[in-house]
Order: sequence, then C-alpha cells, then structure tokens
Amino acid sequence: MAYNNNGLLRFLDAQNKLYLTALDEIKKW
Repeated sequence: MAYNNNGLLRFLDAQNKLYLTALDEIKKW
C-alpha cells in the first residue's frame, strides 16, 4: 500500500512539474 501511494505521489509530482513548466512557457508569451 505504501509503495502504491509513493508511486501515486511521484506521478502527481511529475504532473505538477509539467503543469508549472507549461504555465511558465505561457507567461513568456
């Protein structure tokens, strides 16, 4: 269970970083 939660947190963290990176790119425009 802990492993699954850790994997989920890693996935969400990666998604969050992609989202923030996209926002930064949009702001540059």
